[in-house]
Amino acid sequence: LKENTEDFFLANRSIGPVVFFLSLFATNMTAFAILGSSGQSYRQGIGIYGLMASSSCFVIPLTLFFIGTRLWALGKKFGHQTQVSFFRDRWECNHIGTVIFALSAAMLVPYMIISIMGGGTVLANISASHETHQPLIPYVWGCAIVAIVVTLNVFLGGMRGTVWVNILQTILFLCFGAVAVAVISHALPLGFSDYMSQLAADPKTRFLVTREKMPPQVFWSYTLIPLSSIMFPHMAIMCFSARRVSAFKQTVVAYPIAILAIWLPCVFLGVLGFAALGKIPDPDG
Repeated sequence: LKENTEDFFLANRSIGPVVFFLSLFATNMTAFAILGSSGQSYRQGIGIYGLMASSSCFVIPLTLFFIGTRLWALGKKFGHQTQVSFFRDRWECNHIGTVIFALSAAMLVPYMIISIMGGGTVLANISASHETHQPLIPYVWGCAIVAIVVTLNVFLGGMRGTVWVNILQTILFLCFGAVAVAVISHALPLGFSDYMSQLAADPKTRFLVTREKMPPQVFWSYTLIPLSSIMFPHMAIMCFSARRVSAFKQTVVAYPIAILAIWLPCVFLGVLGFAALGKIPDPDG
């Protein structure tokens, strides 16, 4: 039974360094990063990269290095499969495991809902008719499709199925961000640098290419947010699944590079959207 559960939840702790990095990175990249960064950059400007991506690209690798490697070592030695089982053994108390489970679920549910909402939004927009602007796949149905597909993949494929999906997801993120920036920039009447120069020259839009509307206290407070990433169940379980501790070394090095490659295109697209389209009226008033 232990072998079966370990195979389902941790792929028998056999994930190699490249797969480990691609899967771990995709595990933490959701609609919050891909869609949210562009939308927030449209509102607040290029400083969103420094506000959120820069802190994540340094803090998350550090948590993996100092905490993730310890979770791996203790999990391999004592057979832990989740952070709940780790805390129960560490403090020799079943109740603390229950509390940790409740806290993890409370954090994870909104996290999952954001991803489902992002998938529904994307499906509704890409299926919208050019004439009527009515989506072929309504937002609600898009959310339902995403939820059903993800649930089936996790229940039927376990960690192995999740890993393969995460690998594909990371590759798509890395490719399509750069392609989107190149194609959209080429299709616009002015060059990317020209749009940025216009934003910087106008006092009303200069904040989009600076950090002047982001108070230092707010800016630096975001550095604390990525500290929570290692406590999300999917991140901790991934740490238990590595074949060797050396897999963490490649991940710690490659993680900031991958964030740069994914977040920069998303942030630039958001700022470019404001430069090309201006402020779009809120349909809800």
